[in-house]
Amino acid sequence: MLKFLYLGWNYKGFAVQSSLPTVEKFLFEALMKTKLIESRETCNYNRCGRTDKGVSAFSQVISITVRSNSKRKPNADDRFAPIELSDDQEIDYPSILNRVLPHDVRVLFWAPVSSNQMISARFDCCRRVYHYYFPRIDLDIDAMNRACAFLIGVHDFRNLCRMDVQNGVRNFVRRVYDASVKTFVDGRDSFCLFRIEASAFLWHQIRYIMAVLFLVGQHLESPNIFEELLNIHKHPSRPQFSMASDLPLVLYEAHYDQDKVPRWYHGKDIVNTISQLRGQWVEKAIQSTIIKSMIESLIDSAELQPSDDSFAEVRKLFGNSIRNYQQLLNRPCCDSYENLSNKLAQKR
Repeated sequence: MLKFLYLGWNYKGFAVQSSLPTVEKFLFEALMKTKLIESRETCNYNRCGRTDKGVSAFSQVISITVRSNSKRKPNADDRFAPIELSDDQEIDYPSILNRVLPHDVRVLFWAPVSSNQMISARFDCCRRVYHYYFPRIDLDIDAMNRACAFLIGVHDFRNLCRMDVQNGVRNFVRRVYDASVKTFVDGRDSFCLFRIEASAFLWHQIRYIMAVLFLVGQHLESPNIFEELLNIHKHPSRPQFSMASDLPLVLYEAHYDQDKVPRWYHGKDIVNTISQLRGQWVEKAIQSTIIKSMIESLIDSAELQPSDDSFAEVRKLFGNSIRNYQQLLNRPCCDSYENLSNKLAQKR
């Protein structure tokens, strides 16, 4: 198995899409170029998750059969079992792949897993954690956390996702283990982090959740709005509203049981990866500092007091306009799952 990070801002998502620049496209080009695999079709490939356009990852995981220094020897059952190697005897997969990958895609760790019981990066992942970063501005974080409490547990999330009926998704029940909002930088320009941990996620689920959380944080919706939207008997279809931006979303952790993935190795390239990330961070931090100084200079020169109006562009991240706001439960609804299924059946 391979674990890697990527900054998704310059990609059209993770999964291969014809000729579009995606993370997976560059990953397979690197695997082929380094001759770690012969083809995608023969390498038993599986991915933990499929992130959308603009979404980043710190802990994307794939399961894949790759070239190895390990030899095989017959065991008592006349089967061939691999001879286990120490990490310094095996191929340094991160170093080899990072030489040919784009600078914003970095392989971090690799883990040997049993070939007798094929391990799947997708189906054997027991928990996934996503982070969503955003500026605090004037949001009511306490109200947002009260709303988060309704997400925890086992629920049908069809009203907080885009139903992927065309690809055969019929089950919208997911278990959420934790959901919370925390402020992680003090001061006027502090930022916040929404952390959600679940068994699995639906298409656009987190971005729809964030859109509603932002409405709660602006006192446009009550914290119990999630309780209403998760009651599919009372509300069988989702009210029409836009999801939040893709930019702040990160697949942050992917967890596997230790009996299936006993140990991860980081290879020798970890120092280079940290150095490259630090270089990218410095560049972005300098750009951010320049823009911030321009804002402060304009406020001072015009003798203005910072107002809600100055955050209009920031609020575009939130996904929904607050002008002439209509509450969610009073809006027209999208097609229900049953209606979407019937329409799909008629097309076929």
